Amino acid sequence: MNGGVKSFAKWALRLLLLVVLAVASLLVYLDIHGFPPALVNLVAKQFAQAGYRMQVSSIHFDWSRGVVASDMVLADAKTPTEPIGRVDEVQLKFDLRRLWQDRNAIRALRIANANLSIPLAADGKSATQFTTQGAFATLRFDEDGTIRIEQLVGVYCGINLGVRGSIKPSKATTSPEDQRERLRGRFAFVAKALHELNSLQAAEPPQLDVDFNLDLARPWAGRVAVKLEGQKVQYRGLDVDSIWVHLEMREAAINITACELTAGGGALSISGQYDVGQGQFDLKLASTIHPSVLAPLLPEKAAAMMREVRVGQRPKLTARYLLSPATGTQPKLTGTVELGDLELRGTQFRSIYAQVENVGQELFIRDALIIMADGRLAGHGQYNLKTTGFTYELESTLNPGKLLVFMPPGVRDFVAPSWFEKSPHIKANVTGDLVDPEKFAYDADVATKNGSYRGVAFGSASAKLQLRRNKLEVRDIVFAREDGDVQGQVMIDFPRQQVQFDVRTSANPVPLAAMLGPKAAEFATPYRFGPYTRGTAVGMADFNDASATAWSAEFTNRQVRAWDIVADQTHARLWFTNNVLHIIAKAGKVEYPSLHADRVWADFQITTNNIRGTADALGVGAWGLTAGHATGSFAYVYADSRLSLDAKAEQIKGYSLTAATGSAQVVAFSNVVQAAVQTTDFGWWRLKAATATGDILISNQNLAVNNFAGALYDGKIRGFALFDGSADSQKYEINLWVERSSIESLLDGIREKPGRRMTGFLTGDLQLQGAGADLADLRGTGRLAITDGVIWRAAIFGPFSHILGDTKATDARCSFTIGDRLLKTDDIEVAAGAFTAKSRGTVDFNGKLDFRVQAQFLRSWPGINLITVLLGKVLEYKVGGTLADPNYRAVNLPKELLPHD
Repeated sequence: MNGGVKSFAKWALRLLLLVVLAVASLLVYLDIHGFPPALVNLVAKQFAQAGYRMQVSSIHFDWSRGVVASDMVLADAKTPTEPIGRVDEVQLKFDLRRLWQDRNAIRALRIANANLSIPLAADGKSATQFTTQGAFATLRFDEDGTIRIEQLVGVYCGINLGVRGSIKPSKATTSPEDQRERLRGRFAFVAKALHELNSLQAAEPPQLDVDFNLDLARPWAGRVAVKLEGQKVQYRGLDVDSIWVHLEMREAAINITACELTAGGGALSISGQYDVGQGQFDLKLASTIHPSVLAPLLPEKAAAMMREVRVGQRPKLTARYLLSPATGTQPKLTGTVELGDLELRGTQFRSIYAQVENVGQELFIRDALIIMADGRLAGHGQYNLKTTGFTYELESTLNPGKLLVFMPPGVRDFVAPSWFEKSPHIKANVTGDLVDPEKFAYDADVATKNGSYRGVAFGSASAKLQLRRNKLEVRDIVFAREDGDVQGQVMIDFPRQQVQFDVRTSANPVPLAAMLGPKAAEFATPYRFGPYTRGTAVGMADFNDASATAWSAEFTNRQVRAWDIVADQTHARLWFTNNVLHIIAKAGKVEYPSLHADRVWADFQITTNNIRGTADALGVGAWGLTAGHATGSFAYVYADSRLSLDAKAEQIKGYSLTAATGSAQVVAFSNVVQAAVQTTDFGWWRLKAATATGDILISNQNLAVNNFAGALYDGKIRGFALFDGSADSQKYEINLWVERSSIESLLDGIREKPGRRMTGFLTGDLQLQGAGADLADLRGTGRLAITDGVIWRAAIFGPFSHILGDTKATDARCSFTIGDRLLKTDDIEVAAGAFTAKSRGTVDFNGKLDFRVQAQFLRSWPGINLITVLLGKVLEYKVGGTLADPNYRAVNLPKELLPHD
């Protein structure tokens, strides 16, 4: 018995040794040559039982690690061409009991310091392979084909990676195409996340932990939890101080427990939930990171916009994006923006704050507040993302001139010419379209002080404004300037350059016209108004088509100037229609070059070609002449600067000349005036012509009278004259010829009071030179002859006036000179039959006489001439006194022998 036992034992020991040797030999063989194809197929069959297709380059035995497969590729058995994993070396763990029971004998895979590659969904952007180096992992296979990753650690894109989880293969009977579609979306989320991780760079590897549980038949029912922590990380050019992410995907819902990034001294945090199955989300964002830090992450267009912005302080941003049963079918976005020390398009802002809400196509801005150095703007509004239309309600004390770069063109053109010492107070409702600037409209109440518009200064202004399609209506205007106020309403059509107005003013209208634009300023250029104005105006002005302009006005003013006409006081009514300005005006102390009047009533019309009208004036002066009253009609043509005047005047004076009435047809152009004049009672000194006519030519302040003719004391007078009005002395030269004027009428005219009666007819000539009304400068020469007259009663004949009485003189002649306020003659000679008389002497302009008269009898008789000469010496007298009261004495006789009057 014992021997049999020993014999069996020896046999068994030998068999065991043989088995060991065989196994050892097999293992040596498998180590050196690898598994034969039959064994490789056996291993592949085991993977196939688990639902996977396996391909390897070789399987061999490693004395330290066991069975090792090289270049293993795993794929779902239903889609063998779509790999789900690739690894360079895998340690296979077998369960021989399962093999004996004809079940899947592979119970685990172990990976140590290997390269692992898992294909991902291809989206054209993300990586198509998840690859990690130096991976350590243990994968276990459950009976139902589930792969459990007990631990996978490695380095992915410089990130320390830790993965735990399980993957259950799909057993549903679907077509290969459906299966491929499922595989494409299987790791879509993971692919995008890993794609972003691929953009991370760090000196110290961040730590990424992933814990998942996936059923490929129900991919949205799986669970994935991700944690990421890192310091000093660079992401797409963004330098991140720290990053911490914790999110979880469960039952098709992504829950971001925390996502915080710090950079540049600020922080960005995101949290919330996104339920893919329910179509709901609730995401929250908060940021204090400076925009310049985030600039590398922005698209190029957004980055270009950011380059126009300079932000001093870090902005504070909050946002919430919500879709839930409470919001209905439209997601809702709410948020706040708070900026400080901001410069946008060269405009400086102290702070900007706004609450924003977006529901569907509507964007609401609530409780916005903009603060600048000189004011603030508060408001709220609404913007439609689809129609691009917006409405906004605001209250502002900002300076509009500093916001021009943000205004539509039409509004910018209106606001640009304004200047304010202190920002205006504006309340406005604004509507518009960001695509169509012409739809910009607003209703506003504006009040301001101390400013200017188009260079026109004002002390205060207030108005209600309404803008529609580049048409501005300004109502309830109260516009105060130093020279007065303007009240009323104005409507401006900017594209058509039309202005409708109904205003009352006590301010100077000329600078006010400049506020309407350059064409209005040009229109008002000929006019100047003084310090006192009271006026009203209503109508429409078209600065493109003057023929469409129609308005009426009435005003009272002092020191008015229109073209070269100046009036001290003016009241006028004006109408403008059909390119004609009709003015009815009353003015006092009117002046025009070489013309003036104390008071004028005028009715005239102004067109683009001429001025026509009538005038009635008192106290008129022109070119050294004055008239107490003048009336006339006139026409002025712009093209050749020609003035035509048909005038009548009374009480005319000038250059020592006078006239009771006068009429003239005047043409003036290029500093030349031509006139045909008719007068009555035309006079010089004490000489008067009943009527007189002449042609007047005025050039360069010189006045010439040609073709002068008149009726002088029943006779005729003719002549010419030249007056120099350029000097203060008003020099003149007169040449006259008199024919058969009545001596009696002439003497009655020049005497201050009645004198001795004389008759006869005067013929002679006179040449005078003088200056103004001062007779002391009067100089002249002349000659005269008297016929058929009784002239002895002239005071200059002394006692012979009694002796000769009414004896007619047959001949009387003399020449004379005028100067030093005297008329002097040395050769008066009068003949009356056999009697002759000679006289010489002076008479001044006041009638004072200083003459010597000598009588001769029978001078023409032969033989007695000597007696006549001696008798003439005896009959020589000195005449004095005045023309009205003469006296005389004998030069060579005793006084008691003289006859007495």
